[in-house]
Amino acid sequence: MSTGGAWPTGVCGRCGKDGRLGRRARAEHPDLCPACARREVPKRCCGICGNQREIRIRARDGKPDICCACAPVRLAACGVCGRVGKIARKASNGQPAVGRCCYTPPTACCCDCGRLGPCVGAAGPEPRCSRCQRATQTVVCLDCGRQRPGHRSVPGGTICTPCDRARGGTVGTCRRCSAMHPLVGGHCPACQLAGKVQRLRQRGDAHAVSVLEPYLHALASAPNAATTMRWMHGPTMALLTDLLAGRVAVTHAALDEAQGSAADCGSVAFLRAALTHHGVREQRDEASASFARWYQHATMSVVSTVDRAHVRAYASWQVAHQLVTATPRRPPSPSQQKLARSQIRQAITLAAWLHVQDLQLSDLRQDLIDIWVTQGSSTRQRAPVCQLAGALRRNRQTRRGLEPVGARSSAAQ
Repeated sequence: MSTGGAWPTGVCGRCGKDGRLGRRARAEHPDLCPACARREVPKRCCGICGNQREIRIRARDGKPDICCACAPVRLAACGVCGRVGKIARKASNGQPAVGRCCYTPPTACCCDCGRLGPCVGAAGPEPRCSRCQRATQTVVCLDCGRQRPGHRSVPGGTICTPCDRARGGTVGTCRRCSAMHPLVGGHCPACQLAGKVQRLRQRGDAHAVSVLEPYLHALASAPNAATTMRWMHGPTMALLTDLLAGRVAVTHAALDEAQGSAADCGSVAFLRAALTHHGVREQRDEASASFARWYQHATMSVVSTVDRAHVRAYASWQVAHQLVTATPRRPPSPSQQKLARSQIRQAITLAAWLHVQDLQLSDLRQDLIDIWVTQGSSTRQRAPVCQLAGALRRNRQTRRGLEPVGARSSAAQ
């Protein structure tokens, strides 16, 4: 038996597989591979689902044993990209935690092919790349005779996944619905999905679960249960868990705060659309809400508080109004949204340019506008600075208790 790197290798005393060991020999027990070692783990009754399974969280402080299926998935924010998901490397020695989304295995020179790249056991004497590592874990299939990764041990040897399907090993009668389906743990994907959604109901806050019940019902009866189960391992599940636990309110304002300044944060936008579709939340103009959320965050870069109020007044009174009224019967096109954001950026740039000269937007004059336009790029020539000046005048008059200039002129007509 060799110790390739940090993991011992050898021949399993149960299935005869040669490779990495999950447990070394002790007393009367032989060496075991990871799969056979998991089968040797004693099983107890889970305090949540009631099944005899391997226990992941032991009972203590009055809490029952929890099996691997019922244990909560430990999700955290990646210290590199900020995405919430499973952590591949914990934080240590001042280094942030790294999620699976950003984790890269350490590089080394593969001992088999000689290529330099990410390797398994890079710190050990026999580092191997992923391709060569898969080759070492293959066995000769008992049925087809090909060199493939072993899937299941049968009397006489090991068979691969296609041969196991040909034998009908993955298809059976579901313990819950008695239907013939490919099984995982004795249950079909539809029953697994229904059980997982039911556990979410049991763990969640009663009020939040009652509000989200239409969406949970649709989630449990999804047409493609296997795909939905894979989706529930993604980052969107962390937000749904917060909603069910009551940590995030089931409102558009709370979802906006969770989404932040991003124009289309995937997990929040997807979940918001699903909640709206199933009637949990009311319909709203998402394009206008996204634009308002964006310029509220973008104008925070304006140093002066007064100038920031002027730019926000220009964004809400002028740009946002034009964006809504341009196409009243359909949402704004991407080019219209891009133009609106460009106008706000130019107003922010103008405020920063004046701040360098110890001036404010209220000091804006025609000669300063000419200098700013001529010294910049062609984008500044398309910037509607006259509209910005008009918005500033209307904002100042409103603060003095007067009606806007446009309203006064229209009333006179």
